[in-house]
Amino acid sequence: MTMKPGHSFRQWAFPFSLLLVLLFVGSLNACHPLSDGLLPSEATYTLAPTLTPTPTQAVTLAPTATPLPTATWTPTPIPSPTPGPTLAPAAVETPIAKVQARLAEANVTPLCLRWEDTNGDGTPEWLGAYIQPGELPRLKVFILDGERYYDLEPLPAEPGD
Repeated sequence: MTMKPGHSFRQWAFPFSLLLVLLFVGSLNACHPLSDGLLPSEATYTLAPTLTPTPTQAVTLAPTATPLPTATWTPTPIPSPTPGPTLAPAAVETPIAKVQARLAEANVTPLCLRWEDTNGDGTPEWLGAYIQPGELPRLKVFILDGERYYDLEPLPAEPGD
């Protein structure tokens, strides 16, 4: 069906939908049996022989126990910290007395002292921290390297901080 110019969709759709309904109803009638005159009066059927299963020998499998591997857990050893050197009292008396005298003159009490190689020269130095009364910054740090004493000062503030 072709639409002629000037015809609307409704004029074309009605005949088409009517045709679809007739085809649908006709297909439903095709499912009903035809009249008796069109079918043969008797149908002959032949039966196929029935197959009966033959018994088979049953196979039984004895279960075998497969041992599962046992999981063993071995803890990872925790590394022990490297022990610090044992100092002879005579070796540290003089540097400690010097540090204590210097701190006493400044009227400060040290918070912590640590013996460590701070400059990588193979010889440990004393590293200490103390709070200085008065002006800021009050937390001060020093290094005592042999006979030399160094007060560490904080870096100056960068512009904009």
